[in-house]
Amino acid sequence: MKLLLASNNGGKLREFRSVLESAGFRIYSLADAGVAVEVVEDGATFSENALKKARTVAAEAAAGGEFDAVIADDSGICADALGGAPGVFSARYSERGDDANNEKILREMRDKADRRAHFVCALAICFRDGREEVIEERWDGEIANQSMGSGGFGYDRVFVPEGFEVTSAQLSPEVKNKISHRAKCLQQLIFRLRE
Repeated sequence: MKLLLASNNGGKLREFRSVLESAGFRIYSLADAGVAVEVVEDGATFSENALKKARTVAAEAAAGGEFDAVIADDSGICADALGGAPGVFSARYSERGDDANNEKILREMRDKADRRAHFVCALAICFRDGREEVIEERWDGEIANQSMGSGGFGYDRVFVPEGFEVTSAQLSPEVKNKISHRAKCLQQLIFRLRE
């Protein structure tokens, strides 16, 4: 089965390929498919943004008809002490990329006693026959006191998963790809694609 991932995010693409290709699916990025489309993520929820991306890319790629489904995700981190921020604004929290986003959340959490946080991933699937589905999962943990680790991307260097004493950036890709919010969505996706 050929799946088009509505993203050119290198870290995200590696995670999707690592999980899905080992399960027998072929994953293509927008660049692989020659699809150039910008989707404004203006939804109020992760699910709305993921579905908007999947629908937009599916409409753009439909002419070729070579993909069985388009998949898109929207994900981010939500800190309890910040009222759930950055939430759907995670990718553009500082407007200056991952390093600046991590610095900003650490700065805003500096004096907070409540460090609880969770990642959310909403994964939307638009099948060639018009069916649509959204899967949403979360990964609980807390915000670290400092940035640590070199793996992963996004907020991985400042997120300590529940049950661990290291950040998700310090976990091996094999461990992260079994327990993360995105991994949980992808496991559900595999089950549904095989039905």
